[in-house]
Amino acid sequence: YVLGRARSVSAGIGFSVALLQDGSVAAWGDNRQAQTQVPTNLGPIVAIASGSAHTLVLRRDGTVTGWGSPVGRVLNIPVGLSNVVAISANGLASVALRENGEMVGWGAELPNPPGGFGVNLTSIAMGQRFVVAVDRTGQAMMWDGVGRRSWTGGTNALSVSAGSAHALALRSDGTVVGLGSNLSGQLNTPTDLSEVVAVFAGGDGSLAATRKPVVVAQPVARSVAAGGEVQLAVRAVGVGPLAFQWFKNGQLLPDETNSILHRTVLAVADGGSFGVRITNSFGSVASASAPVTVLEPVRFRGPIVKPSGLEIVIPHSDLPAGSLWESTDLIHWTLSMPIPAMSNLPDLHLVLERSRTNNFYRFQIP
Repeated sequence: YVLGRARSVSAGIGFSVALLQDGSVAAWGDNRQAQTQVPTNLGPIVAIASGSAHTLVLRRDGTVTGWGSPVGRVLNIPVGLSNVVAISANGLASVALRENGEMVGWGAELPNPPGGFGVNLTSIAMGQRFVVAVDRTGQAMMWDGVGRRSWTGGTNALSVSAGSAHALALRSDGTVVGLGSNLSGQLNTPTDLSEVVAVFAGGDGSLAATRKPVVVAQPVARSVAAGGEVQLAVRAVGVGPLAFQWFKNGQLLPDETNSILHRTVLAVADGGSFGVRITNSFGSVASASAPVTVLEPVRFRGPIVKPSGLEIVIPHSDLPAGSLWESTDLIHWTLSMPIPAMSNLPDLHLVLERSRTNNFYRFQIP
């Protein structure tokens, strides 16, 4: 499906909708309940919202229309609804925010707490049988059919988004707070998440759009034998372009400016603590440090020919677990046996069959 430039997107169960830059709407996916049959002559559209099998659109003139499955009265838009500035849908319910701060709702899964939905609101979001909103004081609140209650930590809020069983609030300082279920870790916001400009709560996941870079996958500690190679990688998101600069023990590594660092380690001194700083036009963030440990080569003693076979001695050393490999040509290697970690152990004596006395052997660390 080929689109022009999109301003925003929305999705239901098995279908997707996009609001394009020219104010038109495109939809694709499951159409068994007319979910993708966009009406003609909608006029300029400024916002879209999708529930399980229906879509709402907000016209530039402040009116609302929709299409898709009528199940659950989700398309029973109140007669005369006007001056709408925002819409939201989820499951079998929809809500609209009017210019005067009043929230209007309809649909089978809409909670109906005493006292209505309140006024003086600036942001709304429809969850699965609950509604979240921000009032003009910046307080995030929730209605779930039991009553209206404030959101702990939801002060100085600018906007909200709701998923199946959780919600997110974006605060004026660019931080994010969550509420509700955390069964899938959807409330575990990254500790260095800042400079956020928008949030989205999906079914069991969360997204945040940020100007400043955020590390989403840290470099991992490595152990490598001397003479080998090591690779460290970092993954970050943020407004591009992103610039990378790697450091070793706090010292800048010249020309190491990619998200992946390749190093050849010849000696123990080539190890150390490695990290990377990611920068864009809005700021920078440093990754966690990843220690790289270079292990000295294991020197075999022997081989010693004995009546029982060929004896190889691996001297006592604080080595991690590894494996013994053998070859007849130094090109093709096969696993001979695993070797346990050798910490505070005596020398390890390996006895091999006489038929293997002409082979080559090496100790390998995973």
